[in-house]
Amino acid sequence: MSGIPNPAAFAQSLAGRAAPSAPFGDGDVAVVDDALAGLDGLDELSCAERVGVFETVHERLQDILATVDDA
Repeated sequence: MSGIPNPAAFAQSLAGRAAPSAPFGDGDVAVVDDALAGLDGLDELSCAERVGVFETVHERLQDILATVDDA
């Protein structure tokens, strides 16, 4: 069973989330875990579907990393 029943909808919902408003701190791993949860169930997806999920998770992680310098 896939962790992502609808990869396109998941990618769109994840992309719509804002980056953390406060600087990323040592204890703020929940936002990273949330982004990485998007990778659950990849083995159930076709290669074409995986590309969109990878791109969305990558963008989300970049947004999170952009806040690290502000900490």
